[in-house]
Amino acid sequence: MAGSGEPLPETPYSTGIHPWKLEGARQEWLTESITPQTIAIGETGLDYAISTAREEQEKWFRFQLEYAEKLGLPVIIHCVKAYNEIMQIVKGYNIRAIIHGFTGSAQLASQLIKSGFYLSFGENLTRSPKTQDALKSIDPGHMFFETDTCDISIKEIYIIASEITGIPLILLKEEVYNNYIKIFTHDR
Repeated sequence: MAGSGEPLPETPYSTGIHPWKLEGARQEWLTESITPQTIAIGETGLDYAISTAREEQEKWFRFQLEYAEKLGLPVIIHCVKAYNEIMQIVKGYNIRAIIHGFTGSAQLASQLIKSGFYLSFGENLTRSPKTQDALKSIDPGHMFFETDTCDISIKEIYIIASEITGIPLILLKEEVYNNYIKIFTHDR
């Protein structure tokens, strides 16, 4: 969203400077995209599989965490090959954080939740036993689901998650809704 030059939505949205979009980034991309409809900062984070220098990524990640903390907004985090660094950095801020597109192991999921993170699962649930095991291993009070840019509907993701966890669909939806209220509706 940030720096896209598109009109800002009138419905709730998140805005952030993604690690893939740091070349030529300006702080104004973020600050000018904040409106009363902004409910989160993100995606932001660290992606150690790309060529952008880690120091540059960390600088922008910290800037966005500081801004989120100042505004009382949660953060949606993109993380590739940098979970230890993400956990270390985020613990220095008073923020609510969600890992976007989580595909890690049950052990990593446990570490992240102990560090206060929420995990969002997407289409990888359809094909990755490791991600399925991670979903089964966590309390539903730390789950979110997403479709991002995949062809699977959110309804299908919920059905798959219900089957994997053994949690009835109606209860799973209620848990995620409660997580949404807890994370996204805090006063600024």
